[in-house]
Amino acid sequence: QAIEQQERIIQTTTEMKKSLMQKLFTEGLRGEPQKQTEVGPIPESWEILTIGELTSVKGGKRLPKGKKLVDTDTGFPYIRVTDFNEFTVDKSDLRFLTNEIQAEISRYIINEDDVYISIAGSIGISGMISHDLDGANLTENAARIISNDEGQLYPRFLMYWLATDHCQIEIKAQTVKNAQPKLALTRIKSLKIPLPMLEEQIKLSETMDMLGRKI
Repeated sequence: QAIEQQERIIQTTTEMKKSLMQKLFTEGLRGEPQKQTEVGPIPESWEILTIGELTSVKGGKRLPKGKKLVDTDTGFPYIRVTDFNEFTVDKSDLRFLTNEIQAEISRYIINEDDVYISIAGSIGISGMISHDLDGANLTENAARIISNDEGQLYPRFLMYWLATDHCQIEIKAQTVKNAQPKLALTRIKSLKIPLPMLEEQIKLSETMDMLGRKI
């Protein structure tokens, strides 16, 4: 009974978060009139762009054949999809690379300003890493999305947009249905995102951060 109650609480919390995100992405923070777009109703001043117009998308890297992760902290964490949790990384069960393996896949990292998204297995989970994991290696089952240098896109705004119902439906539609379904990097670039001015992106993200903590 206690487990069932806990599951109901988790489900209710998840639904509340989704509802609040949907409201913010539909109405914004300024109470301005809305317009209908291909991603649904959004504030009049927002525009629609593709993720590829605002970012570059890079893949992670699988372990070299025959190599394994270790439990001992070598200073080279390897982030897996199973570590993704609540828009960040759960560090309670991290695995690590040996110095030798890390040297082989050293280019396939994720930085703290990047947004991750899972592209195989549980597809479409988004988040960002904490400062202490900056430069960690990233699994081949996820991609990192890097904002361009023009300052048009606030990473946490993108992170939250990827988790909205509309974007999740689009991600599902873009997923290639093979024996193991996968979301191609080119398809991530084609996903559309509604975009307010940078200042409003930051305020919206901070509002969602605060609501997440309160919930």
